[in-house]
Amino acid sequence: MNPKPTIGRIVGYVLPVTHSRAGQVVPAVITRTWGGTTVQLTPFVDVANDTNPTSNECSSVAYDAAGATPRTWHWLPRE
Repeated sequence: MNPKPTIGRIVGYVLPVTHSRAGQVVPAVITRTWGGTTVQLTPFVDVANDTNPTSNECSSVAYDAAGATPRTWHWLPRE
């Protein structure tokens, strides 16, 4: 069972198709939650080198356990 998403947790965010690195995963911080698994995120991208960086916040981002769908979040694996 996955933990409940809470403010301040770091998760993986799959970059949207409009981003120059679409489909790649970047770390993001949860800044707001809406019930179950929908969250607002602040992703960390390489603003200096990305040709189309995402905005500072991404709202209404859905959970995807597989971590493969663009514009979704998932828990990062632990080592």
